[in-house]
Amino acid sequence: MLRVLDWPLEGLGERLCVFNQAGPAGEWFNLGWPGFAGVITALAPGRFGIAINQPPLPQRALARMARRAGADFLGLAVDWLAARPARWRHRGLPPAHLLRMVCDTAPDYAAALAMLRDSPLAAGAIFSLAGIKPGEAAVIERAEASHAVIAAAPIAAAANGWQGITNPGAPRWRYSAERHAAMTALLAGPVPSNFGWLKPPIANEGSRLAAMMSPATGRLELLGLEGGEAVTRPLYLN
Repeated sequence: MLRVLDWPLEGLGERLCVFNQAGPAGEWFNLGWPGFAGVITALAPGRFGIAINQPPLPQRALARMARRAGADFLGLAVDWLAARPARWRHRGLPPAHLLRMVCDTAPDYAAALAMLRDSPLAAGAIFSLAGIKPGEAAVIERAEASHAVIAAAPIAAAANGWQGITNPGAPRWRYSAERHAAMTALLAGPVPSNFGWLKPPIANEGSRLAAMMSPATGRLELLGLEGGEAVTRPLYLN
């Protein structure tokens, strides 16, 4: 499983940590930051690798007007603020908290997939999941009132746009379609080692984390990024 996290918050790349955690289903590695209660990227050796991407935000009329005028950031802010009241009232889990529960309790790929697909969520999300057997890979899309599971055929790739859900919205980060196309092409052939695959547009000015995770072997390759450039040495764990 290849993973690149794009999050335009400075300092995340150089402060990246690996936490060895454990729950009823076994040990797992949380790739994140101190004080962050949920999980957005994790490797559970012998079980699965897992990650979360932000989905498109539903667009409001005022936001569409702002985007047509060239004010993309204002449009994004309007959509984000408009979605807050419903999120606060919802009794489902935040996506990052569901990911932590999955890592703690899901014994295998099938259980993890079922939890990501069926658990009540307070917000939409795009989950990527890879297991230990051939064909165990899927993208699980969750919107407010619908979901879709895109199984590996033979490739499963995700960025910040919907693939199986018809729901208007604007991706929250740039180059979503270009990144998805580049990842699909990359996974169709032999993947270069030692982060030779980490090239634009997969790596971009918002990239903060790059990882290769092998659930079957437990191998992890991790790199912290700032602005698409490495700010840590590669970490290799077996």
